[in-house]
Amino acid sequence: MPFLWVRARGADLALRDPGHGPPVPLPIVPNGLRSQQVPRAYVDRLKAAGVIRSPAVERAVGAVPRHALLERVWTGEQGNWSEAELTLELAYSERALITRLGPDGNPSSSSSQPALVASMLELLNLQPGMRVLEIGAGTGYNAALIAVVVGDQSLVTTIEYQPDVVAQARRLLAAAGYGGIEVRAGDGFEGAADRGPFDRIVATVGVTDVAPAWLAQLEPEGRLLLPLRHGGANPVFDFVREGAGARGRYAGFSGFMPIQGALHDPAYAPPKWTDQERRELPAPGGLEEPGGLLGFWFHLGIRDPRTAFFEWKPDATHPFGLAAGEAGRVLVGRGSVVLAGAESLLADLRRHHAEWDSLGRPRVDAYEVLIGLPEQAGDFAVEGRLRPRLFRRL
Repeated sequence: MPFLWVRARGADLALRDPGHGPPVPLPIVPNGLRSQQVPRAYVDRLKAAGVIRSPAVERAVGAVPRHALLERVWTGEQGNWSEAELTLELAYSERALITRLGPDGNPSSSSSQPALVASMLELLNLQPGMRVLEIGAGTGYNAALIAVVVGDQSLVTTIEYQPDVVAQARRLLAAAGYGGIEVRAGDGFEGAADRGPFDRIVATVGVTDVAPAWLAQLEPEGRLLLPLRHGGANPVFDFVREGAGARGRYAGFSGFMPIQGALHDPAYAPPKWTDQERRELPAPGGLEEPGGLLGFWFHLGIRDPRTAFFEWKPDATHPFGLAAGEAGRVLVGRGSVVLAGAESLLADLRRHHAEWDSLGRPRVDAYEVLIGLPEQAGDFAVEGRLRPRLFRRL
């Protein structure tokens, strides 16, 4: 009878494989919870945060054991990762967990932040019987959640680029009772035509563009949920197929591992500071307003391909700006801008801000994004990795 061993506060706990008989009582674990169950406090925390909003997602999050789909985890910061003791407290914490390090010592796979996972499940608006394709299997946790909501594991296909991650996901999903999910090794760019057409396609990796195969394999009016590269980050866009193209809206901010394969972006990492002297200057108007900073970043990403995100942390004082290699960079915050390099960068930033101001300081929800649809007067066209995308004011 297979077991998964997890150390919790110094005590080893044997977790019975759900596919091999009834649960076995285990020693008391933190908060008096039994280790073979998803802690109710975990579900309640996500409900209180407003990211679980439906009974279907609540049921799925309460059913799928995140700890059973983890083997090894790393914590730390960029360039300084160390393997962590896998505890129930860590498994059900509100943090993304690094589960693989690549040859360069940087993370290559993870179990995403639970709040982000639950939010995207709600955005998908899954219904029983829907067929779903996931790009980026990771640990298999998200695919298992999807399977619970749609009610049939055979309707879920997940594609993973890294063969060792595929092997682990298959093994752990089977041991946790989700062996009916199709876990494929390959480039998600190609999709899985033989398993479609799909009612929903979701990427759980940061993508640089919309692969033609995804639209081709999506049902008419099917939904496509993508952390799509924009302004140096990967905000989530919610697309609906429309003929041979798609129409979408900004749905929220996210942070994901970059996709590998045909859509890989070698410049995914935030740019580093140069040694140039830094000058702090007053910020232009409107950034202190609710949604103003994010709105200007979104507009800057539409208008200037040099837009970069420098810090992902929520408390970052100057999170984004323009990066121009050795010419320097200019960073934007609510109270000031910081210039390191050419004055022309500051002039460009002010020009973009003046345009944003003249448009009425639109927020991120003021635009729709069009892929493969006809351009109209007033659209902003942005070059993508494969094809232009259009940003249209609503």
